[in-house]
Amino acid sequence: MSDRYKSKKNTASIFSVAAIILMLSATSSFGQNFPDWHESIVQWIEAGLDTFYYKSNNSATLSWGEAYNLQTYNLMYQTDGDTLWLHKLAEHGHGIMNSARDVPEDGVPYDPRIKDGFLGWGTERYSDDNMYEEYLVHDGHFSTELAKFVHAVYTDSILYESFGARADSILHFLERNVVGKWYSVWDSTLFSASGTVSGAYPKWVGAANLKYVPVNQFAAFGHFLLELIQIAKPDRYMPVNEEYTAWYERVVNDMVAEFKTMLRYDPLIDAYTWDYSKYCCANDISHSAIEAAFAFDCYRYGIGFSHLDMTRFAHTLTRHLWKNSPDIWNAELWDSFGQDEWSSYDLDHLARKWGLYSAIDPLVCGVLSGVYRTLAEAGGYGSAASSGVATLAFVNKKAFPLVAAEGVSLTEISGDGDHFPDADEELQMKIKVANFGNRSVDSLFVLASSEDERIEILQPESAMPVIASLDTMGGMTPIIFKVNPG
Repeated sequence: MSDRYKSKKNTASIFSVAAIILMLSATSSFGQNFPDWHESIVQWIEAGLDTFYYKSNNSATLSWGEAYNLQTYNLMYQTDGDTLWLHKLAEHGHGIMNSARDVPEDGVPYDPRIKDGFLGWGTERYSDDNMYEEYLVHDGHFSTELAKFVHAVYTDSILYESFGARADSILHFLERNVVGKWYSVWDSTLFSASGTVSGAYPKWVGAANLKYVPVNQFAAFGHFLLELIQIAKPDRYMPVNEEYTAWYERVVNDMVAEFKTMLRYDPLIDAYTWDYSKYCCANDISHSAIEAAFAFDCYRYGIGFSHLDMTRFAHTLTRHLWKNSPDIWNAELWDSFGQDEWSSYDLDHLARKWGLYSAIDPLVCGVLSGVYRTLAEAGGYGSAASSGVATLAFVNKKAFPLVAAEGVSLTEISGDGDHFPDADEELQMKIKVANFGNRSVDSLFVLASSEDERIEILQPESAMPVIASLDTMGGMTPIIFKVNPG
């Protein structure tokens, strides 16, 4: 790809003209450049490659394997509305529930406090003393996707007729056990007494942990609670504990506030960066995907983040993590926010739900399409990347306007010939547009308006013929305007 995909800003100081996309229609066929993301997931599922994790009772396996299968199902249901994906969510959800237990199997050492009556999942994988522990991040990561299933069913009466009983059982299990466990210790005062920091149960030391544990640990759980806040709104919701709803909102707001204290704004690229935790290390593409998805859904639900924040998160990917700009076709991402490689293999395919930010900046779709292209064509992306491919399926098939203005050129029709708008001059403006989706665009219609009283728009409409996938067109009909004396 040429440098035509680099961001360009051409603005005139004495006026502003806003180009607004009013109508966009896409063809029913995909462009030749990128795979059909939806079909690649369907083929992956038909091969049975999504069935390896959900019967495990190891929380690490459920979080870092199964959670991405569940994300894939949720995204695919949002993409095509096929209830197959809901059946899979219900099946896997009940499999996960059936594997829960109060204490681990015989022979695995555990703290006696684990035996508390709450069913759950744990692992000894991260323990220095090989002790079985249960983790906030694990519980939150896969429970978020099960809660999204419940949310979809609870807000649709027709779906509730078919899936209501299964959604009820999953929700009640999650509230009784996952919520019940962490609610019981959330406001613990052990922190001041013990001085320890842990994201594990029963070592959890209260809400003060938010200042110390890695962001992904509380963002994953916060995302789960965020969905529970939405689930609590329909009349059919029957809480296990009346006190939980207020607690959900308090904890999510605390987590958002803590996350925002860690965001660093880079004015040179208009983007956010942040560390893995407040006191440690450059973040990475995989863990940041959890945090970015949490922030995105907070914004969707009107909690804590603005559209400006979303723009800066989108720029984190396109202006900070995009390694080989401007090459979209073979796009690569830095593994780490420190922009270095710290792994024996590239981790850019772990970008996953970063693709949701395509709704904010279409270039995100183009970059991640380049990242996932070879994986999808080979069919070998596995669960680690399935939710990233499914995110692109969602973004493209939900018809987000994946076109963006890449540049504006001004030419004087009458005036002094400097091609800059001055009083008593008439100019034409041509917009160069890039299509970052994997569908061709049949037609594009732009209407220009201006809040500057000096600008008289003589020809406000502009149109463009077909724009192929991953192509840039400068052939839109010009917008014509006149600058009147101010």
